[in-house]
Amino acid sequence: MRDISKGYALVLLAVFFFGTQSTIGKGLMNSGIHPVTLAAMRILLGALMFFIYILVTNPKSLKLEKEDYLYFLIFGLLTIAVTHFCLNYAIFYAGVATASILLYTAPAFVTVLSIFFFAEKPTWQRIIALFLTLLGCYFITRSSQELNFNKLGVMFGILAGFSYGLWSILTKKGLSKYSTPVINFYSLFIGGLILLIASFIVAGPQSYLISPAKWTGVILMAFFNTFIPNNFYVNGMKYMAASKASILANFELVIAVLLSYLIFKEPFTFFKVLGFISIGSGLLLIVREDYKKKDA
Repeated sequence: MRDISKGYALVLLAVFFFGTQSTIGKGLMNSGIHPVTLAAMRILLGALMFFIYILVTNPKSLKLEKEDYLYFLIFGLLTIAVTHFCLNYAIFYAGVATASILLYTAPAFVTVLSIFFFAEKPTWQRIIALFLTLLGCYFITRSSQELNFNKLGVMFGILAGFSYGLWSILTKKGLSKYSTPVINFYSLFIGGLILLIASFIVAGPQSYLISPAKWTGVILMAFFNTFIPNNFYVNGMKYMAASKASILANFELVIAVLLSYLIFKEPFTFFKVLGFISIGSGLLLIVREDYKKKDA
């Protein structure tokens, strides 16, 4: 029972910090920082923070086995780099609402992939919870903007959702061999380098010439939206199935909407309330499944 509770606490703490990233990111992008440049800076700074943490706590753990080089290369490329790159272009072609809905399909991909990677059998409670959280995400994003199903936007959005889901799968896989800081460092470092190259191509090296105040904001974002939540989330996955953690992660959208209402005074609509209820119901189903199993 204690392990289950610890898993939920860690993942939900991660979700809270992830939920603040759109608010912080919006402010930084509104100040003139290019989205891909911001992603590269945030990811690389997050990697640096994990590197320093490892040097202080357990430097010997940085050594990888040769057969795992490809694993971390794929991890950084297909999860960190592809998610951020595709999400930005999904927003560009199809708008925030459509891109958000497609990104939050990640738990559906995780549920299917978990069958093949971990032999997880999806229960009816998990399937209903998945449906409710996806429906809630639709209500929340649909209430704010018209959906735009531009073909390129949808393609980039689906790729972002798939790669975001793959992050949970590859993280869970890596935990059998490596520690949380090591998994985070190498995946963020490789993904960040790829994003750095992409930012030089689409925004140019001059996009990094920002004021000290903006750099302070980026450093804070790297700490509170990458280092802290990645640490919580990956540790939380030690105690629960990948598909459950991914479904819980959709609660991030609720946090983001609440902060947008409190800080940017964005309207709080009836559909957003429906979305909150739907996502909350899905989370309760997941919790009920675990605790009922323990009591049996």
